[in-house]
Amino acid sequence: MKRRHYLNTLLALVISALLGCTQPVRLTEADQATLRRALDDEMQAANAGNAAAWASLYAPDAIVLRPHATAVEGRESIQRWLATLPRISNAKGEVQELDGDGDLAYSRGNYRMSFTIPGVPMPIEVTGSAVDGKTRPKSWLRSKVCSSRCMIVALMAGMFSEN
Repeated sequence: MKRRHYLNTLLALVISALLGCTQPVRLTEADQATLRRALDDEMQAANAGNAAAWASLYAPDAIVLRPHATAVEGRESIQRWLATLPRISNAKGEVQELDGDGDLAYSRGNYRMSFTIPGVPMPIEVTGSAVDGKTRPKSWLRSKVCSSRCMIVALMAGMFSEN
C-alpha cells in the first residue's frame, strides 16, 4: 500500500514537472513575415479603393472597434463599411510591435493615409494607431481590430456629401 502511494506521488510529480516545462509556441520568422506582409496588403487594398480585397484580410467573424461609433462585426459588414470610406491615397503602415503564442498573435502599429472628400479642396492627412488580434488558421486573418482615427474622417465625409 505504501509503495503504491509512493508511485502515485512520484508519477504526479513527474507529470507536473513535464507540464510545467512545456514551452509556449512562439511566432516563427515566417509567421512574423506573413503578419507584416498582411499590413502591406491592407495598405495596397486601401490605396486601390478595393474594399473586397481589404475585407478579405479579416476573419469571417472579425470585429472592428471604431472610435465614437458602434463596432462593425463580420467580414461582410466590414466590407460594406470600408466601401463607405472616402477615396484613400498614400496609405502606409508600420508594425511597432508583433508578438504571439500558438495560434494567436497581435500587432500594434501606426498608419498614415490621405482621404479625398468631395467638396473639400485638399486631401485630409490622417495618422493613427491600431492594435490587431490575429488567428493562425487561414493565414493569420485579422480577428479583432481597434483603430484610432478612420471614423472621424468618415463622419467628416458625411458632412460634405451631396446626398
